[in-house]
Amino acid sequence: MSVTARDFLSFARQFAQNQMDSRDEMGLRTAINRFYYAAYHGCAPLADELPEPSRLEGGVHQQRIQRFMSFPLSAPSGSPLRQRQEQMRVLGRRLKDAHRFRVQADYRLQPVVTPEDLRKCIGIVNDIDRLLNTLVADLHRPTSGG
Repeated sequence: MSVTARDFLSFARQFAQNQMDSRDEMGLRTAINRFYYAAYHGCAPLADELPEPSRLEGGVHQQRIQRFMSFPLSAPSGSPLRQRQEQMRVLGRRLKDAHRFRVQADYRLQPVVTPEDLRKCIGIVNDIDRLLNTLVADLHRPTSGG
């Protein structure tokens, strides 16, 4: 059986419940890692559908973030299509924010990772999840004009 982004998110949420009031720094770091990868994998199907920027730099994580952050804003300002285009860029910024927490959790042994860091990361990943749900639903809804 294959694992999905939803499986990562479900596991991260269950795992984090035991870490919120913990002083177990390894548990906090692991929970942040799982939340980031839930977001990273959750964004994959949509990212693969986006136009490729003229210049992709960095590793695969940076490239995925860049695909969202460089999404073209071609629709008229204020139109529903423009709002979706802007949401793509917000999604990229939020994924970048989650990535920063993951890098801290996985590679930076100082400073100490705290339950507050985990709470912030959870908030970011929840934002990403909501944005993804909205964008995917909008992609399957016919648009009228602009």
